Amino acid sequence: MTNTETTEASSTNKVLLFGLIAGVVYLGTRDWSGDDDVLIQGAMVKRGDVEITVVERGNLSAKNAASIRSEIEGRATILSMVQEGTFVEAGDVVCELDTTDEVNRVVEQEISVQTAEAAFTKARENLEIQKLNNESEIAQALTQVTLAQIDLTKFREAEKKQQQEKADEMIKVAEGELEQAREQYRWSKELADKGFLTATELESDKLSFERSQISLDQATRAKVLLVQYEHPKQEVQLEEDLKEAQREVERVKKEANAEIVDYQVELQTRETQLALERQQFDKLKDQIEKGILYAPSSGMVVYGREEGSRYGRGDPMQVGAEVRERQEILSIPSPGAMVAEMTLHESVLSQVTKGLPCRVSVDAVPGLEFSGTINFVSPLPDKNAWFANPNLRVFKTEVALDEPAEDDGAMMASLRELRPGMSCSVEVFVEYVADTLYVPLQCVFFKGGKNICFLKDGAGYVEREVETGPHNTQIVVISSGLNEGEVVLMSAPVGALEALGAEDSNESAAPRFGGAANAKAAKGDSDASAGGEASAGAPGAAMGSGKPANVDHSGGGAAAGGAGYPGGAGRPAGAGGGGRPAGAGGGRPAGAGGGGRPQGAGGRPGRPGGSGG
Repeated sequence: MTNTETTEASSTNKVLLFGLIAGVVYLGTRDWSGDDDVLIQGAMVKRGDVEITVVERGNLSAKNAASIRSEIEGRATILSMVQEGTFVEAGDVVCELDTTDEVNRVVEQEISVQTAEAAFTKARENLEIQKLNNESEIAQALTQVTLAQIDLTKFREAEKKQQQEKADEMIKVAEGELEQAREQYRWSKELADKGFLTATELESDKLSFERSQISLDQATRAKVLLVQYEHPKQEVQLEEDLKEAQREVERVKKEANAEIVDYQVELQTRETQLALERQQFDKLKDQIEKGILYAPSSGMVVYGREEGSRYGRGDPMQVGAEVRERQEILSIPSPGAMVAEMTLHESVLSQVTKGLPCRVSVDAVPGLEFSGTINFVSPLPDKNAWFANPNLRVFKTEVALDEPAEDDGAMMASLRELRPGMSCSVEVFVEYVADTLYVPLQCVFFKGGKNICFLKDGAGYVEREVETGPHNTQIVVISSGLNEGEVVLMSAPVGALEALGAEDSNESAAPRFGGAANAKAAKGDSDASAGGEASAGAPGAAMGSGKPANVDHSGGGAAAGGAGYPGGAGRPAGAGGGGRPAGAGGGRPAGAGGGGRPQGAGGRPGRPGGSGG
């Protein structure tokens, strides 16, 4: 059977079921005592123990699972994966990622490493050469200091005395020459006076005498200059040379240190660059190795899902998909403990808190129910659900399944058969109210700031204010305002919710609708509503603004005979999917136009008899 045929068969079965329920309501609520048939379109107020629950669909997930994620930087493409559900052993290859770019880059990076190594070696050798040059320059500067010290000592202890003695000797020689020249000149004068020497010879001796006199004066002045000026000058010069040599030593040492620092910084830079290049090379090699993913433990492979899907939960991973760094690709659940993951609508969020007991029914294990507790309720709405419906706000919730008793073999075996991803239904037990009145949720309306119900009153209807208690998506507890056994309408009569203020405010009785209120225009109303057929629409569609205050209408009607409610109190007979009851076309009760025909078994709404339709 194809999917289309299956869907059509399912729809036909639902229509037949709703028709059957409508027929039962019609037969069960028809007044057979009189001559005229009166169709009561409502549900009976019942008393019993009420269990307020919230039911949501969800999926199973492993409580503890080994996550396998992409560790390649950026994005990578999945080349191959083992089939989902495959049982693998620890160390088995489970996924391969595309590392073509990393393979190409590792060759270029190897060249960069070699270049960095050469630069590092050169910088290291340059540092050693500079150290030797510095040692030579410092040694030369120290030698100059030693030489300057020797020159100063030599001058002070030897040269200075030697030069003074030489000056004295020059003076002594000059004095001797002067005395000899004087004596020669004296004898020459005597000989000249006697006529033994010519005038020329006398003049020559006189000139020799005067020359000797001048030489003595020069030698005397030279000694004075040497002692008073030349020696102090030389000593000062030699002392300054010594100091300059000492300063040169300090300058050479500082320049050597500065050059050493430059070469050391260059060496450190090259060393750091080499380390970075090697690190990048090792990283690329590691990235290539991380392109092959291995199973960290034995177990069954479960595909991860992409986040941010417009359909909420995300698509499973597949070959050819791109994954980003740290994104989960696969997981291997640990056998045993499971959790159920579901989403809660914002309307029931205030009812569900951490620690509430739950009952989980797994579709794959029919007939068995697992107990659990609410383990986590997200404080923020699920952003992935916004893609499907921007106005929908649901909150992720996690339910931890309880471990069954060891002696319960069937439950233990069933628990071992559970698999992540299996569909399940989670029923959260919110509150238990003992011995109370309750009605279907769609029987309560909101009007004029208060909750009301419509009750059958003879040929018409009476409006009555009620006080509501806890509720779920199916029924609501009535704290006051109704009595057990009374019948309340499941849809508001036409115009009833807009009739506020239309009746006399001094009238003691509650406003009435239907046959009693429309007695004068029965025929005209019947003709006006000739085309009105009952609708089996969603709950709340016929209510308009008439919803009970603080009551959730988002979930629609409940299935007939819902589990967990006393007496099989699911949706009241005739609810028909939470819409308008059969025969309610135009809001006029069946029989007002001459007797209503019940809804047929085929699911087509009944048309009021005599309505002109």
